[in-house]
Amino acid sequence: MHAFSATLELIGVNPFVQMPADVLADVFSKAGRSKGPIRVHGTINNQPYEQTLVRYAGEWRLYINLTMLANSPRRIGEILAVTLDYNPVGPPVLTCPTFERALAEAPEAQQVFDGLSASRQNELVRYLVRLKSEEALTLNIERAIGFLLGKNRFVGRDRPNLNCLGFCPCPPLPNVLVSAVQTNTSATMGSNEIAPDQQEQLLSVLENRFRENLHRHAGHSWGELKGRLQANPSKLWALSEMERTGGEPDVIGFDAATGEYLFCDCAAETPLGRRGGCYDRQGLEARKEHKPASNAMDMAAAMGIELLTEEQYRSLQQLGRFDAKTSSWLQTPAEVRKLGGALFADYRYGRVFVYHNTAQSYYSSRGFRGLLRV
Repeated sequence: MHAFSATLELIGVNPFVQMPADVLADVFSKAGRSKGPIRVHGTINNQPYEQTLVRYAGEWRLYINLTMLANSPRRIGEILAVTLDYNPVGPPVLTCPTFERALAEAPEAQQVFDGLSASRQNELVRYLVRLKSEEALTLNIERAIGFLLGKNRFVGRDRPNLNCLGFCPCPPLPNVLVSAVQTNTSATMGSNEIAPDQQEQLLSVLENRFRENLHRHAGHSWGELKGRLQANPSKLWALSEMERTGGEPDVIGFDAATGEYLFCDCAAETPLGRRGGCYDRQGLEARKEHKPASNAMDMAAAMGIELLTEEQYRSLQQLGRFDAKTSSWLQTPAEVRKLGGALFADYRYGRVFVYHNTAQSYYSSRGFRGLLRV
């Protein structure tokens, strides 16, 4: 077990300590690799922890969350006593014997399940093993099998794409949202809620994503966030729309001034279900022919979210690489919009580019990313 002192630092909203080179080299040697997340354990100020080393922006860091160090986001600059070593014990493998028997009786569903990534398989099983009654388990296993056979949604996701054995994104034209925009562009989220079973499924999806991407929100706990979401059904509805349209929302920050968590679409490419629209209604109505079905500003309003600003988009790109093949509309300053323009951005050649287009333009590879405050 290695022992060292380290200053608590901050990257984005995430507290972390730097890894000494000799400690890191020994962990790599014991793990047999120097790529991907690597499990470690040790103590912080004599308090035991288990954590995953993550490489981000070219540096390996030990992220310090609230369970490792109380109130860690407000203790930046403090010198910590750290012990650390490679943890050879992998995460527990979740099993659900009843689900396994159901898969054995449905070979086609078994084939689809086997073709999913390990994280997707774990997502399904984790949801099932947390159910408390046999009745609920039986019902949800039926839904899970139906989902794998392409018959229905499950855990907040659309049907698996049987051609690629992955999760199928939502349809290119989100008709429900288009209808909402066309019939009531001033609608608010107040009356929008999702059923209790759908809430449970959505929370499971969000929790899995939260835990699998700790570098986006290190220092924050899922328990507190879950309680806040359960107390705000309209926010859950907005998140369900972000998920349904392919956004894969996740927490990317915390606004200390307002006490709000910030959710953002974190799909690798601009959400598939929001592509192919003009920037706003004015731009849409300015087209004389070949009008698309929707526009980004109205669609975002109907979902209860807001487009990212240029600053927010650049901050998101510090947490990963997004829109390497697509692009996303951005909130456009009034002075630019008055002249007929609108901003969009993407990631190419190792950097973020922000461009302009006429607001009435639209492309099959351009959508938008949303921000939701909770």
